[in-house]
Amino acid sequence: MDKVIIRGFKREQFTQDEIENVKQTKLELKGSYQFSSSRGISETHEIKFEENDMLEFVFEDSTTWTGSPDIIHDIFPEAAKQKRAVGQSFEMPMYLKTDDANRGLFGDIALKVLNVFTKKQSPPK
Repeated sequence: MDKVIIRGFKREQFTQDEIENVKQTKLELKGSYQFSSSRGISETHEIKFEENDMLEFVFEDSTTWTGSPDIIHDIFPEAAKQKRAVGQSFEMPMYLKTDDANRGLFGDIALKVLNVFTKKQSPPK
């Protein structure tokens, strides 16, 4: 999966904790997107992934799922099943479908944020 569409807002401001957490890693934040179900006021973002990118999905209960863009197929099986022409994007759903009936009214968990990182470049020797 090399590109997705997200409906929401690009985050421009971060908490001090978020800034410090990224500084302690070997990753650089490329972009952060907050999901929104308000189609009238939210923006549409097409995000292209590169080979060294890492994704962090943050869910409504503050759990996270991190990995390469290939994890999209693990989190959203419909992305793997979707037949699409080369160059088309997968539109990221607002909710992760679960089988757990204890999770809310419909058993789904909402996505809050997608953070896109890239590996920091090593300084030349």
